[in-house]
Amino acid sequence: MLRLLKYLYKSKLLFSIVSFPMKLFDFMNFSKRDEIIFYGYHGRYNGNAKVLYEYYLTIDNGLNPIWLLDNRDCNLDIDENKSFILPSKIASTLEHLKFLFKLHKARVIVVTSVGDLHIYRMLLWKKNHVEILLPHGISLKLNGIMAKHLEKEQKKIWLSIPKRFDMISVASRIDKYSISSGLSFDPNKIKIIGPQRRDVQSNLISLDKKLEIQKSILSNTNLNIKENEINDYTFILYAPTHRDHKKNSIISTLLSNIDGFDMKKLNAFLEKNRIILFLREHMESQNNLNNNESDLSSVRYLSQVDVPNIDYLLYGFDLLITDYSSIYLDLIDYDISIAFIPYDLDEYEEKRGLTLAANTFFIGPSLLRQEEFISYLENRKLIDKKYIEKRKYLTSLLFEIKVGESCKMTVKEINKLINLKESDNK
Repeated sequence: MLRLLKYLYKSKLLFSIVSFPMKLFDFMNFSKRDEIIFYGYHGRYNGNAKVLYEYYLTIDNGLNPIWLLDNRDCNLDIDENKSFILPSKIASTLEHLKFLFKLHKARVIVVTSVGDLHIYRMLLWKKNHVEILLPHGISLKLNGIMAKHLEKEQKKIWLSIPKRFDMISVASRIDKYSISSGLSFDPNKIKIIGPQRRDVQSNLISLDKKLEIQKSILSNTNLNIKENEINDYTFILYAPTHRDHKKNSIISTLLSNIDGFDMKKLNAFLEKNRIILFLREHMESQNNLNNNESDLSSVRYLSQVDVPNIDYLLYGFDLLITDYSSIYLDLIDYDISIAFIPYDLDEYEEKRGLTLAANTFFIGPSLLRQEEFISYLENRKLIDKKYIEKRKYLTSLLFEIKVGESCKMTVKEINKLINLKESDNK
């Protein structure tokens, strides 16, 4: 059914004909709409939606929180009365219809990416539902129609899809006007109330807590390190951004793009110094990295499939290395080193585009050669001191909401929208 709808969606006339009876049914359906439905980043149990969902579980404001559960997350401890299992792409038409009827009961639908559940949401009567976007991260890249790599037809999609949202959550004025221009979206509907996941972060992580997180990281690998020896190791995460302006598949780690790259030599250095390097390619990247095939003693891969929610695990690392991804912003207040490998900076700025000058958000050293990488690992603490003020400045620039206030503010804004819709429908 989903494939059919996507095919019909390409023709506005056909989709309008097919969707009309479904919208009419939603319009005529007077059953109580008392649910707030949440959909995580790439459909998994993670991100801002997860944090807001768990916040709603602790309050009583008349909305019943429901998590749209991916089959891969069914092993998680989530109340079956507070969740709904998503139909797979190959599920029967009946299963997809059941899901659509579930959405009919939603007073509020919360997603984390612009295109999430878009086909389904297009089958709903818009005035009956409040649709909220909680972007997964702060965009350091030009987004929507501002992205340099998009073709004309692709930009048309970015102009049309976001219009359904009643509110988009952001963390700062910079983020607000970046998204407003990128999505051609009314800035008055963009609220500085995020990111929600910052509410559950504490910049004081005890050694015991960090040890527990590191044990969780190791549980996703085949490494066997005794618990009393874990503190002797340095944990490094390499998490580059997705090169969505390139069409070719990624067949090895992007780390191989640094000058003088030699994985065996790097591994020998890591092993000697008790350092473990974890490689995590972006969710969208197509790669053939396989943990079990690795013959490297100090390098492991954290699969996006096996470890969809990296947010919590970030605090178990001693060093995060990225490029143009905003993943490091979650760690900006913590005593965790941050470095960058922007091996294709000029090309990226020309063909993809960045919202800020690179030297503004590079709050750590840029490592372009393997010898620089190794030298930094040897002198990390000393080099990090040079970037303390840059970290503080970027924090003040990109995060305007006090930690612990975001979810409360988000609920307040959602309640306003509900009241507004109810008033308009009378």
